[in-house]
Amino acid sequence: MLDECAAILDPEETMTNEHAAQPDAAPPTREEEIARKAAQFVKSTRPQLKKFIESARPQAEDAGREAARYVREHETEIKDAALKLAQARLGPLGMVVGSIANGVSNEKGPAIASCSGCGTSNPRAANFCNECGQRLSAQPGPA
Repeated sequence: MLDECAAILDPEETMTNEHAAQPDAAPPTREEEIARKAAQFVKSTRPQLKKFIESARPQAEDAGREAARYVREHETEIKDAALKLAQARLGPLGMVVGSIANGVSNEKGPAIASCSGCGTSNPRAANFCNECGQRLSAQPGPA
């Protein structure tokens, strides 16, 4: 592998040696030689790369699950940080964003009204079911 890398870095020497072995052939251009060496290098490293990917996949999947778990556990903190950032970037309009967010965050949950007709969970403020259109009862569902 080191020889291949050296050949890529110094293609002049490689071209000279290979051309000497085939005196009837026209000498390859520098670009052709580099492309050929790069193809050989990729071909020779492909099995090692596949093994690396196979060994790293479980760790990557575990890291993804851990990241998703962290986001679920810290959802409120992440939303608060995003809200503060939005308020800071929007200047005077940030107060409007804050008012809207505070109005929404005072609710205990986004979907608490359950339709007696189809069983679909609906937002707290809904008067009618988003699925079947039936009027929702005034009693909130379980939080």
